[in-house]
Amino acid sequence: INPQCFANFSVTNIDCSYLWGVISLALLIIFLVITFFATLPYQIWKLTHQFLGLSFFFGALHVLFIPSDVTSVLVLKYYMFFLIAIAFVGIFYRTVLGFIFVPKLEYIIDEIKNVNATIVEIVMHPRSPNAHVQYKPGQFIFIGFPDSSGLEEVHPFSLSSAPGGDRITIGVKALGDYTKRL
Repeated sequence: INPQCFANFSVTNIDCSYLWGVISLALLIIFLVITFFATLPYQIWKLTHQFLGLSFFFGALHVLFIPSDVTSVLVLKYYMFFLIAIAFVGIFYRTVLGFIFVPKLEYIIDEIKNVNATIVEIVMHPRSPNAHVQYKPGQFIFIGFPDSSGLEEVHPFSLSSAPGGDRITIGVKALGDYTKRL
């Protein structure tokens, strides 16, 4: 492996192409092992998922610069550039622009029902009458409770209410630190 890969970026440097592939695979394996086998707090688990984009970056370099049909056939090269560009736009939108463009709606809690010792159901309505979430059965939303200390961070919850109404309902099972506090 050529240690100059990052200092002397070159398309013809075959060692760099292999190195980028190895880095991509190693990062992917590390993050997947962490995801499946480590018991981490949600905040750290979520952070490891955001770094999967780094694995994709090195994988893209590997695909685009390793000697293969992709580098020798112009149509395949442009096709791969197109697919990689779409993926990077998606990653950028979700990790950076999502904070700006993803709508955030405020809801007020109407009712909290204790289903059993570990499950609660939370029923909410929109603060503004015209600002309610549109969804399909089986979808989930990210919800945070900014007025409650320790529950400000957003977490994903499945919607258990039927679509089309003004109120939404989520079911919460006390499995982790956040849901136990909730």
